[in-house]
Amino acid sequence: MEYALEKILDLTNDHKSLPFWKMAIKKLGQNSVLEEVSETDYLTRKGSVKNPAKYLTSLLNKNLKNYRNKKLRIKLKLILKRHN
Repeated sequence: MEYALEKILDLTNDHKSLPFWKMAIKKLGQNSVLEEVSETDYLTRKGSVKNPAKYLTSLLNKNLKNYRNKKLRIKLKLILKRHN
């Protein structure tokens, strides 16, 4: 987790969002978060992204939503399986 946090903070300089960054790493995994950090870094260097913290937060929130939806679908399948 420390490596991913270091990369995020180097890129965004957004220390106030530390609880969010930690939660995203915990739920999505370091590799998944580092992929988004890499994309954000690339697009920032290219000039396409002006606010890397905002862009990265948006990407991670999208992934967290997908994570929650996947988790809910799994729970629903287990519930339905028990009732059949």
